[in-house]
Amino acid sequence: PGGGGGGGAGSIGNTNGTGGIGKEYDITGSLITYSTGGNSTGSPTNSNNGSGDGGDSEESGGDGVVIVRFAEYLSNTLNIPKATGGIISYYTLGNVNYCVHTFLDSGSFIPESSLQVDYLIVAGGGSGGSGGDQANEGAGGGAGGLIYQAGITFNNSTDTITIGKGGSENSDGENSSITGYGLSSNYIAIGGGRGGHGHYPHKSSNNKQSNGANGGSG
Repeated sequence: PGGGGGGGAGSIGNTNGTGGIGKEYDITGSLITYSTGGNSTGSPTNSNNGSGDGGDSEESGGDGVVIVRFAEYLSNTLNIPKATGGIISYYTLGNVNYCVHTFLDSGSFIPESSLQVDYLIVAGGGSGGSGGDQANEGAGGGAGGLIYQAGITFNNSTDTITIGKGGSENSDGENSSITGYGLSSNYIAIGGGRGGHGHYPHKSSNNKQSNGANGGSG
């Protein structure tokens, strides 16, 4: 049978091939689950862009995402951005208007002044492992590492946003990060590990079973 599914940000993968469940965040104004481990089912379910999910058996992992959110009080009725970069959106909760910068591709986040922000970084998920047949599927890939912090100061300097791509063809996911001179430290989420190969009925030196790779954690 297929190996255990990859671990997710919220739980550990188990031996029946189901990947670990990811973790929910409402940083965009909607509750979204990120970093779910891949399954050893051979059918793709975890390839959404910006999910950081691990790939199912023989499937690619999901790309990573970086999201930066900060509060703008309702006096800013024109929704004038206080920073540039990424896909900009707004939502209101209580008496606070939140500005959200979502990065699905690498780029730059440039605040006009120092801001107190919440940020979420999700690395690319690892690919699922190869399998010999439906009875010997490879293991699901590990979910991309996830970092969430609230109330962090970003100064008015250019911060580099790097989005990790999901692993393909038995490869690990790439790291996602926020780096820059105006930060107190660089923030790096580690890519998910690739899943192990399944058993091939006619093994040779080129298709033996293999273990999965190390990867990030939530």
